[in-house]
Amino acid sequence: VLEEVQSDDLSTIVKRTAGLYSVTAYKQWACDLKGAKEGVAILVRSTIAARGAGTHVGQTCTDPSVKRILVWADLQLESGPFRVYGTHLTAGSGPSAASRAAQIRAIRQIIATNDPQDAGRWALAGDLNVTPNSAGYRLTLDGDVAAGGPTYADTFGEHSPNSIDP
Repeated sequence: VLEEVQSDDLSTIVKRTAGLYSVTAYKQWACDLKGAKEGVAILVRSTIAARGAGTHVGQTCTDPSVKRILVWADLQLESGPFRVYGTHLTAGSGPSAASRAAQIRAIRQIIATNDPQDAGRWALAGDLNVTPNSAGYRLTLDGDVAAGGPTYADTFGEHSPNSIDP
């Protein structure tokens, strides 16, 4: 999963991998004011059957609920289907934190819709702009406790304890 990537960056990366990877999903940020818009992409080994898509999460280009990106790639692995989500959420505090929380809720809803049995054959990666044990981190893993949805695991943090040191 690559974030803050421009389309010419992607073509250069794919060329440098000599075709070992292909762009499976890429979406540019609708609210980017720069001439060369950035986005989020998922590269997948060319030997793996995959298809991708993406959407924006959030409502507007201003706080609260800034539009950000969620892309995904559906991989066909020997062990079965697996979905990879990639994102880059709003950074900051105050209204930005409220936007990030809205983005997290939207992503959790998309995941729940696409994994209604909570089978867990997916991973979320990218720049969530949350720190370990912050409100945004807890919301990502636990959702709104009152809503009774599934809880998720930070498997990278569990297997790499030093990674969750603020």
